[in-house]
Amino acid sequence: MAIVLSSQGITSGAFGTFTAGMGHGTTNYYSAAVLMKLDESGPFDLTTLMPASGGTVVLATGANAIGSIIGRTSNPSVTPTITAGAYTAGQEVGGLMTFAVGGAGSGILESISVTCKSVQTTPLKLYIFDTNPTNSTWTDHSTPAINALDVPFVKGVFSLLNPDSGLGTHTIWNLDGIAASFIGSNLYGILVTVGTPTFASTSGIIVKLGIVDD
Repeated sequence: MAIVLSSQGITSGAFGTFTAGMGHGTTNYYSAAVLMKLDESGPFDLTTLMPASGGTVVLATGANAIGSIIGRTSNPSVTPTITAGAYTAGQEVGGLMTFAVGGAGSGILESISVTCKSVQTTPLKLYIFDTNPTNSTWTDHSTPAINALDVPFVKGVFSLLNPDSGLGTHTIWNLDGIAASFIGSNLYGILVTVGTPTFASTSGIIVKLGIVDD
């Protein structure tokens, strides 16, 4: 049923400007707080967020959608091109990686997982940037050397300490519960060795982020 604002002593100004088509009759209104306009009058079905008799819901002219109504979760992943062979401690694995976050352009980094197609026994580190660190040169199988201009873009370093090969021919590193907020449509990463892994193929690593959009 429609929300009766007038019976609560609420005027249209308390919720913003009511747009033509937002209400039914002169006293029953759909809240302008949700910034939506209904293309027909009639009762509002709260289970579907649509008019009970059908129709569509669209943004009113000039209205802004703030954040994500749904709060979507995404898992952007990158398979970097790496060196098939041995790495020494402190070398980049695959160079700079770009994770396409999309969504509302901000969110929470909740988890990181790295999967390897061969058995490994050493930890890794993932450096995350919230702005593309274009002032630095990032090269696979070399020691990173960040330019001072890119230092403010480092969001954090995340240690992946416990490689697991319990399924026999692979390795996975997991880090959960990070809860690091960020603003940006992309995140960027540099994966660095802690020990001396030897990778079997040039596509042997997959890096995946767990993102909750705002």
